[in-house]
Amino acid sequence: IVGTLIQISIALAISIPLGIVTALFLNEIGGRFARFVRTIVDAMTALPSIVAGLFIYSAFILIFTHQRSGFAAALAITVMMLPIIIRASDVVLRLVAGHLREASYALGASRWRTVWHVVLPTARSGLVTAIILGTARGIGETSPVLLTSGVTNVMNLNPFEGPMISLPLQVFTFV
Repeated sequence: IVGTLIQISIALAISIPLGIVTALFLNEIGGRFARFVRTIVDAMTALPSIVAGLFIYSAFILIFTHQRSGFAAALAITVMMLPIIIRASDVVLRLVAGHLREASYALGASRWRTVWHVVLPTARSGLVTAIILGTARGIGETSPVLLTSGVTNVMNLNPFEGPMISLPLQVFTFV
């Protein structure tokens, strides 16, 4: 349980700002690059979890650390959580009423001040739901954690050094 909490905390620290900023980019800026980003996010949503684990294993473990760790598992969980958070946040931000934005602009607020003081507070509950959905997906993932965190019999509280077991991986090992 402790390993899972450490890994999911690191994954949330990466996924929440990156996911919400990406959703804001898709809604507020738009353009050709936003269509490309939306296509990549849609493709990542259908990504099998074992592929995410293999990606982190080959891109992070084999190149940089040469050892499995809780941080590598957190990165793999982040790859799985990020498209869920982006897609759900994107939908919620689209539902913010246009007349609220127009009223803010009419009062002289800039675009980003409107986003910060009108759009985000209006969509707060939906953004929390998006984060909860992403967290639920991340906690339940076994296959990327299997490839990236390693298996150990001792409790490792340092996610950057040595293997760190998580709850789904422990259940898989017991089975």
